[in-house]
Amino acid sequence: MPDPRGDASEEGLIGLALAASALVSSLAAPVLRRGDDGAAFPQHMFNRVVEQVVPTVVDSVDIDALLERMDVNGLLDRIDIDRLLARVDVQALIDRVDVGGLIERVDLDAVLAQVDVNALMERIDVAAIAERAQIGDLVAQSTRDVAGSTIDLVRRQLVAIDLLVLRLVQRVLKRRGAAMEAGPAELLAAPPVTARRTARAKGAQVTGRFAGAASRLTEFSIDCLAIVLSFSIAANIFVFVVRLILGVDVDTSNTDNKWWLLSYLTWALLYFWFSTALTGRTIGKWLVGVRIIEVDTTPLRTGPALVRVLVLPISIGVFGLGLVGIVIGKERRAWHDRAAGTVVVYDWGDRPAEMPAPLTRWLSRQGTMELSADGTKVEHVGAADQP
Repeated sequence: MPDPRGDASEEGLIGLALAASALVSSLAAPVLRRGDDGAAFPQHMFNRVVEQVVPTVVDSVDIDALLERMDVNGLLDRIDIDRLLARVDVQALIDRVDVGGLIERVDLDAVLAQVDVNALMERIDVAAIAERAQIGDLVAQSTRDVAGSTIDLVRRQLVAIDLLVLRLVQRVLKRRGAAMEAGPAELLAAPPVTARRTARAKGAQVTGRFAGAASRLTEFSIDCLAIVLSFSIAANIFVFVVRLILGVDVDTSNTDNKWWLLSYLTWALLYFWFSTALTGRTIGKWLVGVRIIEVDTTPLRTGPALVRVLVLPISIGVFGLGLVGIVIGKERRAWHDRAAGTVVVYDWGDRPAEMPAPLTRWLSRQGTMELSADGTKVEHVGAADQP
């Protein structure tokens, strides 16, 4: 229960303080006004009054009780923060701050010693940072660029061999340049790539031109390897499933069995047929950078793709005579190309198919390469070898 005497004492002190304030005000008034003779109230008398009265009043005031009775919230509500900040010269305040001295006084070792690195790392959302920075896209793009540059380097060398073989054939057969067509007229008339990609090309572009012997032999070899590997994987999976479900032990040691041979040939036929019918490419053709199209430059259809695959063994089996047209033929077509009405052209997708720059310059000096009206380089292999 509160002590009424304490409250009375505090009220008495506050009253005393108010009385002292009134006394000081009354004493200060004569100081500020002048007498009839114009003389001011003596300054030393005012100083003596202040020295005797103010300490006594201040000592008798209970500051804690005074602050408790003060409405701080009401006082703050009456302060206009915007006007107060508007009067602050921030620039002058910043200019007076000694940043160098402030940094020198900071003990960085002590600050770092108090940092909990493990807790800090746990609060960092690395996945969100990587997503916002698109790290995955950057890595993927860099990987694609490096892989694409490496593949294109090999492709350019194959194109160079194709053109050198073609030049040699022209020289041996003493054919005029017009005897060997560069490619389908529709593809040669259309811009092979966009202006940006054309500017990036360094050698003569061969996009849309008939693919030569070296490129086609390389892609066929890659496809044979792909067929062997994929058939081995598929056969092992098939045997495992049969043993697991039916409990039948399949003998895989006798690979000379006619059923294995028939299965292998069927797998090869489906490999070539499905891949060429869907995209005009096989794995080997994609890596080398060639594509199968029909003679009217339309995408390869399912029917011609099947005919091409069925005639392919004949082209190879008759002592390889069906492949001679790839080397000396006007459009570099084998028997299976003629049977299906197809041609094989260079196509590197979104990048320009091009020859190595040194070979381009050499062919230009030999008169077998010239610039067209739009500035793109086109091939006229054999033009310099006319009899």
